[in-house]
Amino acid sequence: MTSQQLCVRNISVIAHVDHGKSSLCDCLLTKAGQLNERNMGQCELDSLAEEKDRGITIVSSAVALRYAVDHALLCEARQLALQRMRAQGLGPLVPLWQQLDGDSINVRLYVGNLPHSTTEQQLTNCLREAMPRLPEQLDICFRKNGSATLTLSGDDALALATQLVASAVRIDDHSVVLEPLRFRADKDATSQLCAAPLPTLSDDADRLELNLIDSPGHLDFSAEVTSALRLTDGGLVVVDCVEGMAPQTNSVLRQALREHVRVVLFLNKVDRAIAQQQLSETELVERLQRVIAQVSTAVASHQAALSFAAGTVAFGSALEGWAISIDSVLALYKKRGADTEKLLRQLSKESTANKTFARAVLTPLYQLRNAASSGDHEKTASILEKCGVPLKGRALANWREAIDNNDTKTLLRMAMRQLYPCADAVIGMVTRHLPSPLEQQRIRAPLLYVPNDPTDDQSSSDDADDETPSTEEEKAVVDAKDDVLGEHDDLVLRGIRACAIDAPTMFFASKSVQLSGRAHALGRLFSGTLQTGQELYVYDDGCAKPRKAKVLSIVRQQTRGVTRVERAVAGDVVGVCGLNLNLGTATSLKSAAPIVSMRALVSDVVGVALRLGKGAKGNAQRTLLDALNELTAADPSLRVVHGDGDDALVLRACGELQLEVCLSRIRSKLAPTKVVASPPQVALKETVIQSSPRNFLGKSSNKHNRVYAFAEPLEEELIQLLSDATTDQTRRAVIKKYFGTTGARRVLCVEGTCLLMDSCVGVSLAPIQDSLAQAFRELVRSGVLAKNQELTGVRISVPDARYHADAKHRAPTYVVPAARRAFVAAVLAAAPRFVEPLVDCHVMVPTSVINDVYSVLHKRSAVCEAADAGDERGFVSISATLTVLNSLGLAQDLRLATKGAAFPSLAPAGWRTLEADVRDVDSTAGKLLIEVRTKAGLS
Repeated sequence: MTSQQLCVRNISVIAHVDHGKSSLCDCLLTKAGQLNERNMGQCELDSLAEEKDRGITIVSSAVALRYAVDHALLCEARQLALQRMRAQGLGPLVPLWQQLDGDSINVRLYVGNLPHSTTEQQLTNCLREAMPRLPEQLDICFRKNGSATLTLSGDDALALATQLVASAVRIDDHSVVLEPLRFRADKDATSQLCAAPLPTLSDDADRLELNLIDSPGHLDFSAEVTSALRLTDGGLVVVDCVEGMAPQTNSVLRQALREHVRVVLFLNKVDRAIAQQQLSETELVERLQRVIAQVSTAVASHQAALSFAAGTVAFGSALEGWAISIDSVLALYKKRGADTEKLLRQLSKESTANKTFARAVLTPLYQLRNAASSGDHEKTASILEKCGVPLKGRALANWREAIDNNDTKTLLRMAMRQLYPCADAVIGMVTRHLPSPLEQQRIRAPLLYVPNDPTDDQSSSDDADDETPSTEEEKAVVDAKDDVLGEHDDLVLRGIRACAIDAPTMFFASKSVQLSGRAHALGRLFSGTLQTGQELYVYDDGCAKPRKAKVLSIVRQQTRGVTRVERAVAGDVVGVCGLNLNLGTATSLKSAAPIVSMRALVSDVVGVALRLGKGAKGNAQRTLLDALNELTAADPSLRVVHGDGDDALVLRACGELQLEVCLSRIRSKLAPTKVVASPPQVALKETVIQSSPRNFLGKSSNKHNRVYAFAEPLEEELIQLLSDATTDQTRRAVIKKYFGTTGARRVLCVEGTCLLMDSCVGVSLAPIQDSLAQAFRELVRSGVLAKNQELTGVRISVPDARYHADAKHRAPTYVVPAARRAFVAAVLAAAPRFVEPLVDCHVMVPTSVINDVYSVLHKRSAVCEAADAGDERGFVSISATLTVLNSLGLAQDLRLATKGAAFPSLAPAGWRTLEADVRDVDSTAGKLLIEVRTKAGLS
């Protein structure tokens, strides 16, 4: 780790549609010198034509910013980080073992980075110089890779080891590495390997490196938010103080907390509350406190409550370019010679906080706004001068120009920016209260990386011994893998936890982006370094075996264009060309496991069938496939499946708007060839609600093989655990924990939330296990009621099987169809049901059109809650739950019914099983079955 890593912040901006996050990003870009001040508020990061036309953010935009900050601010941020680490149990900050009085114990230390010519006597002398209390005879065992193992015994072995690891030992010009290894005691002992201390900042540290990702706020583009959260350590939550926290913001916050992303809050559009709603100081305090309480409740389980006095909340207007934080308030009063400590105590005390906030913070704000908005430029300039921020230079020239033009709006914005610069307040809050990679990766490491389990039979393949370690790094790992402290203390995991530069390279790519006309993997380097020309092992998402790739170039994104760099270190967010990686892991260590994949907030539940129109040329189909592949590479939430017919492709997305954007891009790329799209279709799932009445038999075509199957519902607890697991490793860990070691061996295959179990007695399924797993996967992915409908929450057991002794007579061409027929029959006999996706709908509307909104929702069979009085006067908040199928076209119907006064905000609400029997043609499920089978071309 280095002190430069302490000056890095990786943050994502989280907000709902039209809450002002892109305008806030413009303020940060202007402060960094990447945007002209005159262009603030034009959403510079929304560069796509679709984003400009629709006025929303569609894709995440990453940009690397650099700010000059005070050295004292960085030192204060380091101290706050140490306090948070101690509060979260990450201290003491040196390796420590619990003392065992009166018991004999052996402690083993790893001694590394030794010169090749080091002798035992030379090493002993150096160790005694660092620790004179060491015994005369030391148990030192040298290894082949230039390292050694030191064993300490006796009652004071723990104390000696603790002091020795914390000391500096040198041999010639080499700094000796001392790390604790596994130890044995005569009785059970607890051990703890704590984090190393944060590095001390250098005296010339005065730069903040900010990797900023502006993520979309619409539900349909939640996959972009998921990608941004994995790459960042902190989140800047932007909430419209008039509308309050939207359901989509709450859903994204829950996802951010699952990723262990620490957040701060910015309350936007305060100008609208003052100017349009005419709120007084007291009313504005109550409004802000209400929104702060909403966000604090959402994050209460993972971090301390947000508050203005603590510095984790700022408020202002991103469009006007001003913001107020506790630091900006204290700085202004300090210039006046006021007692800032007393002011801070009053703001922190619950009984005096609101009154002090209105008097000390809002009253000067209202005075300045009233003077500037009324055109009294002399009084406005006088207020600024009294506050110690007089207009000078270019600002004074622009001020006089606005006076000559009688431009009151510009005068107001200039005055507010002069007294309360937006970027300064946000940068100060981010620097102090959002973590650096060194701090947050210690918390996120267990979530990001699960080491390979050497005892897992499934992880040991036949080709594991085909190659011997080819690099010194791999040899060191092989030699030391048995000595690591604790079963989870893997070498790679320790490197990620420490954000170590000298650890194996672990790079996680969240998506592919086009930069300078070439595809780059946008991702985060969690440990090690990246260099141009470096060869890495690449794990594509879902692939168990890596492939080799070479780094061609490394870039950092700017507002316009990119900056090429030759090297990136742990903690950096960069784009890498040459990996041909959309979603996955790139590592320098072949034996390392891939980083755990992200769990999406929403799934691809809406799709359209695509066909080429008449007169399409011969290569048009290939062009269509290339366009679809490019879309899926840039957005992992998109999926392409084959529909009915050889020339039909089904594009699945998270919602209507995402489909519209994708279709627009496809048609523009294939023009003038016409692309015909079907009406939107909602993807359903299938499950069972009871057990099969008996075992069902499937025979192979050659009559030599028989497979029996039995289907039953899976337990809800296990379904939830499998839903949270994102990799094969985590799924195997769930199965092993749920069924035990013996029971886990009975699980033949895990696909999604479905299991294939071996319940045979006296029969081994090993010769046909691969064929059974193949048939099971095909069944889960396609379903039994219609095409391309995933099976969920089903356990299929194989109680008996008969197969031919000759391998050619039990080949997959014979066993797979037989097994599939048995599986399908078992599921059909277990009362299959449809499972449909749900969404929560939130609408803020004027009281005059509330009946029109209820009318539209009731026609769509929505379950509505009682209307709540909104924070905005004359408005009410309506919440409802409805199916995704019934939500199609909801926004347009609401706009038509209310003449543009209502716009719905949607958030995922899980899945619901239809209780109606699919065999009853008069029921809702029966009619739905006929509809989906007709669309799929089935009778």
